[in-house]
Amino acid sequence: MENWRAMALWAGLIVLFIGLALVPFFLGLVVALPLIGHATARLPRHLPRPAAGPG
Repeated sequence: MENWRAMALWAGLIVLFIGLALVPFFLGLVVALPLIGHATARLPRHLPRPAAGPG
């Protein structure tokens, strides 16, 4: 687990977004879930690629 801080931050943001989306009687989930799903699907494109190791 090289990027545990980034993963913890992303998990915290998901919890925050879902928590805020639950406040208006679950109606916020209509916006929050597709937004989180789209961002999670695109996230690997923006991560740095690991350096090629020996071998």
